[in-house]
Amino acid sequence: MGQNSKLELYMGQLTSGVLREVARRVFNIEISLSITGRTQRSVQMATENLDQSLKMNASEFCMALPYHVIIDEHCRLVQTGRELANHIPKELLAVGTPIMRIFEVNRPQIPFDFDNICNFINAVFVLQVRTSPTDMRNQREQEESGAGTAATAAFHHGHHLKLKGQMMLLSDSKSLIYICSPYVTSIPELMQFGMRLTAMPLHDATRDLILLNQQRLTDVEVNLQLEANNEQLEAMAKDLEAEKHKTDLILRDMLPLSVANQLMNGEHIEACEYDQATVMFTDVPNFQSILPHSQPKDIVQMLNELFHRFDRLVVMHKARSMSQLVQRNYQYPYFRFTRWRPLETAT
Repeated sequence: MGQNSKLELYMGQLTSGVLREVARRVFNIEISLSITGRTQRSVQMATENLDQSLKMNASEFCMALPYHVIIDEHCRLVQTGRELANHIPKELLAVGTPIMRIFEVNRPQIPFDFDNICNFINAVFVLQVRTSPTDMRNQREQEESGAGTAATAAFHHGHHLKLKGQMMLLSDSKSLIYICSPYVTSIPELMQFGMRLTAMPLHDATRDLILLNQQRLTDVEVNLQLEANNEQLEAMAKDLEAEKHKTDLILRDMLPLSVANQLMNGEHIEACEYDQATVMFTDVPNFQSILPHSQPKDIVQMLNELFHRFDRLVVMHKARSMSQLVQRNYQYPYFRFTRWRPLETAT
């Protein structure tokens, strides 16, 4: 800017003196400042001490985290979520109960005390309920019946709920909170513990995990069923092919080859007429009257001899056998042999 330049600024009261001094010392020039107007505003400020306490009572906390557990430095119970009362006897949920009486550590494999938990504070903890309400009820019944503690040992490792979550050290450094969820992955496991999805809070990802895993199990079951059905269809197709082959053999054996082929190909068979044809048959006259006066062995021997002779004649004249007991054989030029010869033999 030149010597006669003009600059309008909006500044505080002390700024004019600061600008004169900066211009003189830094730029070695003298500047002239004039205040054209003053505007004042009043600002009110208020300070307030915010309450650092949690705006949630114990009941609401137990409802928001239905599966949490709080213990003190001596590993004694301080507080539990409301849903744990459905899986742990109420007498064990009293404040001050040693946590070892309620849970056992499945993971990590460490002694269940305050110092070891703090050393593994970043690990995932899996706890299992030692005694369910059903076990306690059965034990009470056994004690009343005088059966002793040996009979109740079988109830100790039944369907006991597992919890999976993390340990957190509270601000007083003398208490731990175990934030967890039921360690279940499918609907059948929920049913084992008498649970429903509604028992889990909406924010718990275990709900989505169970539904996704159940869908996966359903898909696997459907795929296995489809594979079994495919195997069954393949077996049925093989059986059908075998039966079809047998049917073809029967057709070729009972009918002329050309007629059998037409039937197997689904073609229409035109009726044929032949000027000359010979029928050979075998019969036993008065067969019913012979039966009462003959032994079964003699009847069988007679029929076998008769049919053997008949079969030899059939083979000799290249005829075709059509039935049993009363056998007839039809022969005409359309059969396998190229030169037709009428049969004149009858037995």
